[in-house]
Amino acid sequence: MQNDTSDAYKNNKLAVLIVDQDKTLFEGEAKSLIMPGKGNLDIGILPFHTPLYTKIYKGNIQIHTEEGDKDFPIEGGMARVINNSVIILVGF
Repeated sequence: MQNDTSDAYKNNKLAVLIVDQDKTLFEGEAKSLIMPGKGNLDIGILPFHTPLYTKIYKGNIQIHTEEGDKDFPIEGGMARVINNSVIILVGF
């Protein structure tokens, strides 16, 4: 998706992609996001977060953008965070 020379990286934003089996749910830049973790503990992601691969659980992904907040209810999935790029696969 993005690498460390991307506009999102230079602008202190996250490049976020959320996909399920059939379609793209969200693709764009975000100031931060929150994903549902195990045991009702949320996982918060800000720009320059350490690299992370994690399972995410049933709940809501909250994305905070310049235009406002967006919520995406999910049943679970996987997330990868690296170089201000967040890729989230949901629906399994």
